[in-house]
Amino acid sequence: MVAYAEPLKKSWRARWTGLDGKLKAQSGFSTKTEATKYARTQEIAAANGEEEEKRKKANTITVNEWAQEWLTKINVEKSSRRRYIGNLNNHVLPQWGHWRVRDLAQAQQEYQNWKEQLRAEGYAYNTRTQIQSLFSSLCIAAMQEELLTKNPTVVLYGRGRMADRYEERDEAVPVVFSPYEVFLIAERSAALTRRDDEFVLVVTKYFTGMRIGELMGIPRADISPNFQLTHQLYQDSTTNLEYRHVKNAHRRRIDLPPFLVSLLRHQSENVAHPHLPPDTKWCPCGDNVEPKYRHPPKSLLFTGKGQHQHWEHGAFRNTVFYPAARGWFYPSQKAQARPVYIQPRADGGPLGPFDYDDRYRPRATDAVACWTPFDLNAVPHHLRHSLRSLLDELWVPTPLIEERMGHDERSEGRRSVAKRYSHATDQMRARLMEELEEVWMQTLIRRKRMGVVSPVSLVNSLLEKIDDPLVEYSRNAPDRSAPPRRSSRSWAA
Repeated sequence: MVAYAEPLKKSWRARWTGLDGKLKAQSGFSTKTEATKYARTQEIAAANGEEEEKRKKANTITVNEWAQEWLTKINVEKSSRRRYIGNLNNHVLPQWGHWRVRDLAQAQQEYQNWKEQLRAEGYAYNTRTQIQSLFSSLCIAAMQEELLTKNPTVVLYGRGRMADRYEERDEAVPVVFSPYEVFLIAERSAALTRRDDEFVLVVTKYFTGMRIGELMGIPRADISPNFQLTHQLYQDSTTNLEYRHVKNAHRRRIDLPPFLVSLLRHQSENVAHPHLPPDTKWCPCGDNVEPKYRHPPKSLLFTGKGQHQHWEHGAFRNTVFYPAARGWFYPSQKAQARPVYIQPRADGGPLGPFDYDDRYRPRATDAVACWTPFDLNAVPHHLRHSLRSLLDELWVPTPLIEERMGHDERSEGRRSVAKRYSHATDQMRARLMEELEEVWMQTLIRRKRMGVVSPVSLVNSLLEKIDDPLVEYSRNAPDRSAPPRRSSRSWAA
């Protein structure tokens, strides 16, 4: 605010902005000129003091001090903040915490050496990328506060060896599953838990593209072809679960094809929640969270195993998804990691593709085989990646893809114009539902031609409805024949 003078009854008052950003005042001036001159002098002195404070701060503040200040200024979800704090304490601050922020401008070589050190220590590509991006964000924020003159994480074009850059890019190998592979992962998941729930859960995650928290938060009473996603079951740093609204950008309409509506309604009618007293008002999963984040018991579509009201995310990954997709329980924990063993059948018959030994034994001496992994790097989020690839294969228009995925990739420049003029239409939605229904039918046909009875009752009931004269059932290993046919429909008008 510009310094100025304001009139009083018999004098003038000087007003200016102080070093603390607050409006200051001094009265008793006989003329407006005197008051204005004094106010401007004080404002200049405050500005000089502010610059002096900035210079002093820039000369003395360390990365450790700046990181603590930066954490108080950012506005992110709890999970993101928890990840930032973990990466800062475990990786960034041990390396850079004692450095003065201004000295980072000359630390390009030290930064490159640190990147190589992380790589030599065996951290995965995605983990290294998260750590380096966090450090880069710290540097960018310091530049905005005029604490740093140059970002050391920026490599100028033409610097460094091209071979190293290509090698680093090659580490991020995409994990994309076909609809048939997703079906088998879902069937394995249900075989491991000995119930239909996980089959429906994995299939729904793939065909809707929901995140894991959004999936767990689907209400039982809200199954319709035009599903509106508004809530999620958010897990904090412990096992507490909060039933809360999704971010505004993630609220979206997700159209459900007929087969998925049927599966979800089957799940709603048959889900068996753990027993609770009749007078229970709130689900026990939120006993330690704020009341506004609680939900009624037995109101959600998916439940955990045993006495757990819902799946804890880590338990679902390590005991269901990882063994189904990677062929390993607890793959990242050396003490508990073990393959999904297959032991000989009691009747001496041939092994089935869904047979497994459910006894906990780190090393099974009588096992004769293990489950073949689909991909040793698979995580549940890769089902979203796979759906996006499927939608691209089907030539689905971009507005409908973005709506279904909860993404908004058209944010700047020409893309903002595309966002303004391009929208998902009912005709697009109808075509997509037809395409997904055909993909599902071709997947069922291919699964039936596998010729193996499923240990999952829901899968058997689905396969019974498929009439295919080429099928002969057996208990032998699956016949991995040609991939399913793709639709010949065109999205062109």
